[in-house]
Amino acid sequence: MKRIISILILVAAWQMTFSQVVITEQQVIDSILIKNYAVTNALLKIESQKSLQKTAWNISDPEVYVEQAPFESLILTIDQNFDFPTQYIKQSQLNREKITLTGKEFSQTKNEIRKNIRLLYLQAQYVSSKLNYIQKQDSAFQKIKDASVLSFNAGNLNYLEKISAEAKSGDVKLQFESVKNELLMLNQQISLLTGIENNFVVAKIDKLATPNVSIDILSNPAYVVAQQNINVSQKQYEAIRSQALPNILLGYSMPLKEEAVYVPAFKAGISIPLWFNSYSGYNSAAKNEIIMAENNLRTEEQSLQQQKFTAISNFFKNELAIRYYETQGLNNANEITKAATRLYESGEIDLINFLRTMNDGFEIQLSYLEALLNYNISVIEIDYLNGN
Repeated sequence: MKRIISILILVAAWQMTFSQVVITEQQVIDSILIKNYAVTNALLKIESQKSLQKTAWNISDPEVYVEQAPFESLILTIDQNFDFPTQYIKQSQLNREKITLTGKEFSQTKNEIRKNIRLLYLQAQYVSSKLNYIQKQDSAFQKIKDASVLSFNAGNLNYLEKISAEAKSGDVKLQFESVKNELLMLNQQISLLTGIENNFVVAKIDKLATPNVSIDILSNPAYVVAQQNINVSQKQYEAIRSQALPNILLGYSMPLKEEAVYVPAFKAGISIPLWFNSYSGYNSAAKNEIIMAENNLRTEEQSLQQQKFTAISNFFKNELAIRYYETQGLNNANEITKAATRLYESGEIDLINFLRTMNDGFEIQLSYLEALLNYNISVIEIDYLNGN
């Protein structure tokens, strides 16, 4: 009977064979970026800001009116006000900086979404692989349980060993159902975000390529956006200061009757900015905006520096764990399984110790899978900080 159990354990677990399509990480990223509302809004913001560039040269409407002077004919007058040319120039410069800002915000949005998508896809890969491991474990312990019942009924096994085999089989089966539901939920989430039908599977989890650990936070989109906000604030300040410059007034008058004594006349003038209190208030507020933008940049830099140190530390820690499992841990798991099978066949250990030892071998494999998950998460985090 022990020989039968050992053979059953060493047989590969059955695999579900459905006509499911494997979708790659890049396919998921491309699909979600096309459908994501945040990306759409970022693009619309760019287009809106480009449209607002036309408003930089926003000239007021001319004033046209007719006046009747005593003993004279009707006179048509046309007056036109212009801002000082510097105001148009500064406003145009401000709008260009805002267009640049929306472009950088678009890159930041895509970088954040790409990171979240990769983490979602990676989680689905991890759970899918974990399900395969537990499926094999469930199949093995189910066979052990069935064999233990037959052996107990034949009087070759005591009750404690039988109930232990049943308990372990039930526990693994419960884990299997839980992980299967978790994978179903992740696939449904991917399907909802991408529009891809639910009849798909993610690619097998694998170790991601070694990232560039020399993280340059100055190229991170979040830092670039914070830096561009300073440029916008400075141009905003210059545009507000230019509003204190005089406005230009041009006018033209002409009689409506040819026989009138009044002859056409021209006029020109400027407005004199006398109410400096209001202008100084706007200037003070604009200066504060520059200071706040600079403080936000320093805050963002500190945050990215902390994320950088954490990401690099986690990467090397997880790389060390992966190296252990690849060079020693997985080999230990195989040796544990083989040794347990051999000792049980020879009668040197009972079923309870056999179950415990077999479970240890499976746990090492699951620990390796978790280490692989953590390693890939740290790679994705470094890619995100690099703006990739």
